[in-house]
Amino acid sequence: MEEKHFELIDKYLRKEMSPEESLNFEQEALNNPELRKEIELTYRIKRSLTDRKQKLYKTAQWERKKKYSKKEI
Repeated sequence: MEEKHFELIDKYLRKEMSPEESLNFEQEALNNPELRKEIELTYRIKRSLTDRKQKLYKTAQWERKKKYSKKEI
């Protein structure tokens, strides 16, 4: 896979492409199974990292609440 494809995948997933660019990229992906796989993999990784970040944030909030509620007792 060419380096330009990785940059385009990121740009596509961040929705930074114009409608025309997105359409062209999607058409290219339809004709390129390797590119489709890479898009899916990148999407899953980014989604997983986002989910993990949210879970860590919620855990940190819970820990703070727990810590402060013990002080009130």
